[in-house]
Amino acid sequence: MIEISLHDKVYGVVKTHPETRQIIVDLGFTHMKDDAMLNTAGKIMTLSKAAKRHKITYETMKTAFEAQGYSFKEETL
Repeated sequence: MIEISLHDKVYGVVKTHPETRQIIVDLGFTHMKDDAMLNTAGKIMTLSKAAKRHKITYETMKTAFEAQGYSFKEETL
């Protein structure tokens, strides 16, 4: 498994691991489909902040990312 941090910016995660963009979009962050939003909001927003803002639980995030071969360094949002 590839380990990532919930404290990483969405932009950085997507740029380092492009396949995570679809996971993020599927979780409800649909605005991250747009390159302009990824390049602006994605540089400010961490995965954790995005999950909290969209009321997505840690377990939901963990399950979605683990299904694609990723794990989180943290055990909570």
